[in-house]
Amino acid sequence: MNSNIERLLSDMISYYDHTKNTEEDNFLLKAQNKLGRKKMFSRTLSLFGWINPINHNLPDFNPDKYDIFDKEVMDSEDFKEVYEGFEFVFKNIPEMKELFVLKEEHVEFNPSLSKSDIQDIYLFMKENHTYKLRSFQIKRRPD
Repeated sequence: MNSNIERLLSDMISYYDHTKNTEEDNFLLKAQNKLGRKKMFSRTLSLFGWINPINHNLPDFNPDKYDIFDKEVMDSEDFKEVYEGFEFVFKNIPEMKELFVLKEEHVEFNPSLSKSDIQDIYLFMKENHTYKLRSFQIKRRPD
């Protein structure tokens, strides 16, 4: 895995770990300042979740691609909006192109990455991203 990809992964981890102060030279933070949080956050969070090993056991996980178009739930107008969001992110965070490629209906790993590189990415995520389990309470209505 090259140093630019490692830096991008570190920046993604730092950006999504709300307990850390994100450095000003973070790729995602710079893009957020330029694009706005809402537009940038949801698309990059989707990709962060796709490469995050904790999600690999989910029934709909596909290791070969991240589908951005789901025919069962999206109409063409929704898809167009989502796709334009991904285009916007890839245009404004060029470092993403070293890791991902935006296709017509999905995102996949850059073909220049070997299977070993992809395994290194998963391992890097596993070793460097802390998963915080949130507790919750069930409130009962009074009888």
